[in-house]
Amino acid sequence: MRYGILLFPLLACGSTRTPPARESSGNVSWLRYQVDVASRDSRDLVDSFERSARASGCSTERIAGEAIGLAGGGRVRVSAGVMANCAGGTVALVALTYTRVLVACAEPTTREQCDAHLAKISSAQ
Repeated sequence: MRYGILLFPLLACGSTRTPPARESSGNVSWLRYQVDVASRDSRDLVDSFERSARASGCSTERIAGEAIGLAGGGRVRVSAGVMANCAGGTVALVALTYTRVLVACAEPTTREQCDAHLAKISSAQ
């Protein structure tokens, strides 16, 4: 199965995008922007992105999570995003709402380079 098809709505012209912003976190600066993906559950999109990133040889890490309590005791960590460290750079995808994701690429980068990197990852088999 090709996971690129699953990520295509993120790059489609019909999606609503916010302008890119720059933010620093620790020693890393990020170019970040939000994308509406009305046709998909953003959590499924994040899972598809993780599988595609691994298939393209990237290492992945679950991010933006929280620990929630379970009935009967115990806790489980639930994450909303994935960061992929690849030869071409680092990109993160985080589910913000049911139909909106945050895309972030480690700098130095541009919006065009970030989109191209995301497209390359999503084309992995």
